[in-house]
Amino acid sequence: VRPFNKKETESNARSVVEIVDEHMLIFDPKHEQDLFFYQGVKQRRRDITKKQHKDQKFLFEAIFGPESTNQDIFENTTKDILDTLLEGYNCSVFAYGATGAGKTFTMLGRPECPGITLLTLMELYARIAAKEERCSNTTIEVVVSYLEVYNEMVRDLLEPGKPLQVQDCAQQVMVPGLSHHKPRDAEHLMELLELGNCNRSQHPTDANAESSRSHAVFQVMVKQHDRSSGGCKNNVSLSKLSMIDLAGSERACSTGCEGQRFREGANINRSLLALGNCINALADGKSHVPYRDSKLTRLLKDSLGGNCRSVMVAAVSAASTTFEDTFNTLRYSNRAKTIKTTLKKNQMSVENHVSQYVKIVEVLKEEILQTKAKLEQSEAREAEQARQAEQYEETIAELRMQLKEACVNNNNSDICSNCSGEMTQEHQQRNSQEQAFDSGTACAPASTSIHVDNIGGASLEPSPQIEDSSRRAFSEEYNDGFSTTACSLQLATETAVNLPSEGLEDNVSPEASSVIVTAGSAVENLSSVELALQDKLRSAYAQVAGLHREVLELAGCERKL
Repeated sequence: VRPFNKKETESNARSVVEIVDEHMLIFDPKHEQDLFFYQGVKQRRRDITKKQHKDQKFLFEAIFGPESTNQDIFENTTKDILDTLLEGYNCSVFAYGATGAGKTFTMLGRPECPGITLLTLMELYARIAAKEERCSNTTIEVVVSYLEVYNEMVRDLLEPGKPLQVQDCAQQVMVPGLSHHKPRDAEHLMELLELGNCNRSQHPTDANAESSRSHAVFQVMVKQHDRSSGGCKNNVSLSKLSMIDLAGSERACSTGCEGQRFREGANINRSLLALGNCINALADGKSHVPYRDSKLTRLLKDSLGGNCRSVMVAAVSAASTTFEDTFNTLRYSNRAKTIKTTLKKNQMSVENHVSQYVKIVEVLKEEILQTKAKLEQSEAREAEQARQAEQYEETIAELRMQLKEACVNNNNSDICSNCSGEMTQEHQQRNSQEQAFDSGTACAPASTSIHVDNIGGASLEPSPQIEDSSRRAFSEEYNDGFSTTACSLQLATETAVNLPSEGLEDNVSPEASSVIVTAGSAVENLSSVELALQDKLRSAYAQVAGLHREVLELAGCERKL
């Protein structure tokens, strides 16, 4: 029971804890004066629905009042368990209570008042030296580690880094990646402890200016070798001492925490709730204990119900302002004292030690085989996926080729249809012209000029798909021939237009006959030029189709790139 702090004294809080003797205390005791208190608060009027005082008695193995020191607590708690530790048994000490109740001060203390952790380690080294001096065939090694559980994440306090995982291995809880250190002496061990304390997460709150925001676990492994006269290590004893400083449960309304501090408090309460559930399950003797509800309870599995001798230090405040927190701490501590643990000496011979390693090797081999099988399955799945991907790529390539061929065929068909349509139109025009000329209608100048213009237009503009450069080349090549033929035909028609339409054969003069012959020759010449032009048009269309195919191929290559 810690003394009142400055804040509690200024608030005129009354004491709700009365220590009867070194084993019993009374929570919320009755008073002789006629005053009514409810939950530590004086009431102005009496409410018959409320119980005036709890007046509940609690019995513990040892009770330390406000005047007690850390040395007193050490002498009556952890000093005795060192004999158990050196005999080969696991031991643990953990402080439990609300925030600001004095847990960290009890465990770690201050330079002028060392905590029970420091006092226990100093006493441990003194006893190790005495035992090695007394038993010359015994050598003792000490290995330490220091971790914290912060926001449900395990972190190494001696070598800070990324969060660590908690694993169950061979009926033990292990933290792979946690650093282990072999201190040279007691002073070096104190330096490691101080280093870990500096790396621990601590932030001030309204309830505690130096509030610990994590659960800290400092472990000391003691390995003892008993040498025979021949110098061979026959027996090995391995024991573990865990010094645990739990973060305190807190209420958001009393701490005034927000943001990150609020999340820290929520995770602290969650892990402490899991710890309380484990304590209740162990006290009730249930077959299932929910250790896996929190990483804290997984780490404390041996300390609570395993092969371990445990000491629980419950830190409380007697002030009425912490009425509920103090009552909950006393209630859980009273439940925890009913938990029974089974102690087993951790001693083995060399033969037993080797056989355990053989079992571990077999387990690791089995894990390797399982891992290889999983790897082979994964590689097979990857190969199948690669094969399917290749098939998809081939299918896509085939579809692209089919699409390309379809586009080319469609273009060629359009070109051929245009060419055949124009050729058919030109052939019809030529036949109609010849028929008109044979029947004498060619003498009409308007009709003749129209036919000539149509033929010339068809030759000068063969198709809109031919490039401008091709059209210019065709125009320059054939304009001369067409102009000559057109001039001859025009001259013939102008001469023939002056002849009468009736009795044309009787009245034809030699000059007119000559003109008619010239006109017929011009028409034949025009027909031969038209046929040559159609041949060259077909060749030009073929060239355009080839160029179109090349353009499509280039476009496909560009899309692929």
